Amino acid sequence: MLEATLVPMITQPSQTQTALLVELPASLGNFFDERGYIPSNLFENRSNARLKVRCETSLTILTWPAFVQRHQTHLKILVKDLSKKGIGILCHQQMYPLETFAVELLGRSLQATVVRCRKLGDRCYEVGARLRIAEDED
Repeated sequence: MLEATLVPMITQPSQTQTALLVELPASLGNFFDERGYIPSNLFENRSNARLKVRCETSLTILTWPAFVQRHQTHLKILVKDLSKKGIGILCHQQMYPLETFAVELLGRSLQATVVRCRKLGDRCYEVGARLRIAEDED
């Protein structure tokens, strides 16, 4: 079983990413044109509706698994969707369940915990995360 120990970010990394490195695959060619709510199906276990939010923003990784070596913890990412309890993002690097991050959105810093990550392309990972506010409510 994988080690569940998380490493907190103690010092600021020497490099801060300033460019967006996510490369959208062809299947997401109309990514920025999509708007509105995302329909769910019968087999999804969702408690809240998701809204398509399409924007570029900054993300800071706060903790990560001990087996992962992070050289950059300040990233540019794309926000994919947002709900009352979760956020979907597109990132150029893989993230792991239980990693925590803070994302800047509409002038607020939202903290979240990674629930899942799936590779969509060479430099595109779809990450689903639970917002910390939602965790505190449970």
